[in-house]
Amino acid sequence: MLDVTAAAPPGRRAPAQGAWPLFGIRIRTGRLELRPVDDDLIPTLAQVARAGVHDAASSPFANAWTDRSEGEWESGFARYFWAQRGSWRVDSWALPFAVILDGNPIGVQQVTAERFPILRTVGTGSWLSRHFQGYGIGTEMREVVLHFAFGALGAQLAVTGAFPAASASIRVSEKVGYLRNGTRRDVARDAPVDSILFRLPSEHWFAGERRPVEIEGLEGCEPLFGVELAPAAR
Repeated sequence: MLDVTAAAPPGRRAPAQGAWPLFGIRIRTGRLELRPVDDDLIPTLAQVARAGVHDAASSPFANAWTDRSEGEWESGFARYFWAQRGSWRVDSWALPFAVILDGNPIGVQQVTAERFPILRTVGTGSWLSRHFQGYGIGTEMREVVLHFAFGALGAQLAVTGAFPAASASIRVSEKVGYLRNGTRRDVARDAPVDSILFRLPSEHWFAGERRPVEIEGLEGCEPLFGVELAPAAR
């Protein structure tokens, strides 16, 4: 796999960070690093995803992106991440982070928001290589991005959802402390399904015991989120 451990020297911007400040964000725990998906990461992440992220018998994703045809896989995979950057607005954004373990990308953890400066609400979505499932990494990467949302951006609420068959995603939400919040009618592979909804208020998040997380590179990103960063994130 591609070794992505190299970082920009202290005091210098990472490649392309001048044009897109988000590329400089790094969020770290003891074993994981999350960094925004850039073009250098896309080919390796595509290989990881194609190797398998879920049982082929069912899809945990509403957009069924893992069902793409052979000829559309790489191009469709890349276009998704380009679209997130190209469509970014303060009132509507999606920030996909590559999840790095021992220098290698193993999945993606995304955080999204609509009208964030007013609603202060984020959504999350993720995928993880099947080779690394069952080791607590899914829970850790969710906690990392929630620390970013609550602790750095000042979010007041996090929401998520999962198909009933997505038992691993449901377990992660419950372990992190989300509360069940009803159901929503969705479509999975052209069939109706009732997704289970979850919500996590900020006061509930901060009341729990959380692992230490370090965030760097947020300076200069404030205008993209339309908020003042929390003092600890500056």
